Amino acid sequence: MKCIPSGVPDRYMFKDWEHTTEYNDHIRFLPITKEGNNTILTIPSYVSGKNHHLDRGIYICRASNNISTTDGMFVMTKYNLDLNGAPYFVSSTENTQYGVYLKTVRIKIKFVSVPEYYNYDVYKNGTKFAHYTPTVHRNMKLTDNIYGKNVSVKGTIISLQIQIDTLDDFSSYEVVVKNAIGYSNHTIRLLSARFDGGYLQWFIVEYKQIGDIYWKNQTTRSSNSIVICGLQPATLYFIRMFSRNLIDDSNRTGEIIIQTGNVVMQMMQ
Repeated sequence: MKCIPSGVPDRYMFKDWEHTTEYNDHIRFLPITKEGNNTILTIPSYVSGKNHHLDRGIYICRASNNISTTDGMFVMTKYNLDLNGAPYFVSSTENTQYGVYLKTVRIKIKFVSVPEYYNYDVYKNGTKFAHYTPTVHRNMKLTDNIYGKNVSVKGTIISLQIQIDTLDDFSSYEVVVKNAIGYSNHTIRLLSARFDGGYLQWFIVEYKQIGDIYWKNQTTRSSNSIVICGLQPATLYFIRMFSRNLIDDSNRTGEIIIQTGNVVMQMMQ
């Protein structure tokens, strides 16, 4: 990618390249390499052993010749880098999911595929499995961890509705997703919602203000109550929770919105 500014005078300063997602979530900064009055950024298209999907996204160049504009001293241009590769499963795909005996359960697989995937297969304990009802949601906003940052990316969710008729249905399910470049597989353990593996479990309550990107959390061993300290008065928060033991994490609950009261407690002197 080459950043070629144009202006008078033609002496330019450049900021580091910024790498973001298509949802404008910041991922990282990359140093500039000057080439005359321009700057270039080289992203290797193939490096053995590297996950090239990490490099997809928007790359922003910012340049200035010290002449102020209506938008400030620096102007910018954007480049969309859309590298092809095998499908990959985003970090928010849950490795362990839960169902209830004699009821239906939905196993959710979250992935990104560039180019678009054309097929997928499901295996139960290594044997091809077809007793499910699929639902596919494309162009979904998914959470993924890219270069150590939790950001939003556009991807697909495949939801497999399975009827749990026998205890044998609590098993391992492998999903293989294919596109024109290759394939990737991901295995999900389906456990009974009442199964804790015999290990002590604790509960993590996650919360964040509406508009925030990152979740905060507090942990409790109580299954019915927790006191969350440090919340701002008269403020809307998202709340969700999950349980954890030595085996794995449970699914997260759905998010609910709560509003704190407008009373601030003060210490008595």
